[in-house]
Amino acid sequence: MAARFEAVEQLLAAREVWPLLDEILLPLRVLEDRRLAPFLDELLPKLTGCLPRLLFTGEGEEAQRARRWAARGLPRVEGDNLAHLELLRGCGAEVTAGPGLSCFSGPAALALQGMGAVRATLSPEVQAAEIAQFPQTVFLRALGYGRLPVMNLRACPLQNRGGCAACRRTGGVVDRTGRLFPLLCQGGWSQLLNCLPLDMGDRRDALALADSELLWFTVEAPGEIAPTIRRYAAGQRSTPQGRYTRGLYFRAV
Repeated sequence: MAARFEAVEQLLAAREVWPLLDEILLPLRVLEDRRLAPFLDELLPKLTGCLPRLLFTGEGEEAQRARRWAARGLPRVEGDNLAHLELLRGCGAEVTAGPGLSCFSGPAALALQGMGAVRATLSPEVQAAEIAQFPQTVFLRALGYGRLPVMNLRACPLQNRGGCAACRRTGGVVDRTGRLFPLLCQGGWSQLLNCLPLDMGDRRDALALADSELLWFTVEAPGEIAPTIRRYAAGQRSTPQGRYTRGLYFRAV
């Protein structure tokens, strides 16, 4: 089981359940937070450092950051677009492909492997029944929990509240039915997330052919995270809490 955290507060709040995780994914910039320094020796063997989905400038700096961390023993780095795979080539760590790389078929998985990605996160558009058709030579993660990104935004709607300086990095966009789609600030751009989290806790049999399940924590409060990880670690079937979606696992696109 793997878990991705977007904020250091989320990771530290879940410290008691770190032993339940085989892989912990963090943005590379979060790895440099001083609050993580006392725990790096414990965390490092499990860590995957992730590049931002979008880079408007600073590609070279991100590549250098990945190389520095690989030299310190970081075992994996993850790219989330095609340019990342070239940036990370020869960085000294195993390269993985994030969900933005659209690993939606066996040929796509093999193409990503040919570009240097040893691991890949399946596209959220993959149907559960199609996982059996993927090659066994690529280590596959399937998203089991998390709010799926709906849109990447260069101009954040929350800027209208008074600019980035006054932003508390909370809130979102409300549609005409009153549903809130949270915004996740990524520093210079934002992700609009689904109004409901994907939750496959009681249908984990559908993802059994993947090598790992990924729990992706974005706007969850720190106190929500450890219970969710425990729920997934407890067994093959765990009842989702509150409202949720199955994504496209059981629906044709």
